[in-house]
Amino acid sequence: MSAPELVLSVLDIKAGYVDENVLHGVSIDVPRGEVVAVIGPNGSGKSTLLKAIYGLLQPRGGSVFFRDKNGTLHNLVGLAPYAVTRLGINMVLGIARALISDPELLVLDEPSAGLAPQVVDEVFATIK
Repeated sequence: MSAPELVLSVLDIKAGYVDENVLHGVSIDVPRGEVVAVIGPNGSGKSTLLKAIYGLLQPRGGSVFFRDKNGTLHNLVGLAPYAVTRLGINMVLGIARALISDPELLVLDEPSAGLAPQVVDEVFATIK
């Protein structure tokens, strides 16, 4: 059995705000076609991790690699968010808007926040 193709690989990422690191060497792999969740309490660095992946926050160390559907590997560290979006990655601020573009990788930060409970299951079924 061969290893799954990774669409995203975050290696030993360090990031934070002002003089304080929030992420201290976080690593995560996302296999193509899989759903991966980062779970933790408020203030544990989930949103900081997503901002570092997407280019909204410059990592202080580590690397972030994205493999597009053609198999090309891209180093995301140092890229502006618009450049990351051009590669086929969308960070969701509006789920419907992001799904219209049929992204290669969809980065969600609290996708069910503010939704009616009866809508949450439908949203997760759609994004899966």
